[in-house]
Amino acid sequence: MAHTTPRATPSPPDTGPPQASENFASYVAWYSWARTGVVRDAVVCHTAAAAALRALAADGLEAARKVALAAAADEAAVGRTRAGYGARHRYVEWFVWARDTLRLPDATCHQVARGAVDAISEPA
Repeated sequence: MAHTTPRATPSPPDTGPPQASENFASYVAWYSWARTGVVRDAVVCHTAAAAALRALAADGLEAARKVALAAAADEAAVGRTRAGYGARHRYVEWFVWARDTLRLPDATCHQVARGAVDAISEPA
């Protein structure tokens, strides 16, 4: 299957999804790319997105695509993502869900994601 590489802003995240808006948009683009054309497992998509942003900053778009695909298949990299999985990852997933499923504007998707993550993290 041919993978269309997303256009992304070259800024690597620290760990997990980035907080800054320009980094967030790039991370979401790579996460969505992985979810659409590589794998449906959210943790693997996060692994690919983070790897792509790091490679994009250093080596460019084509290298980022290759690194993302390799990271998605790397059990150790996926394991590290799984071990660090948290609210920032869930936020991206809810944001993408609201954008893709409800077709909401980005500002509203942020509200949906924030509300969902807050509701999930509240004690029962």
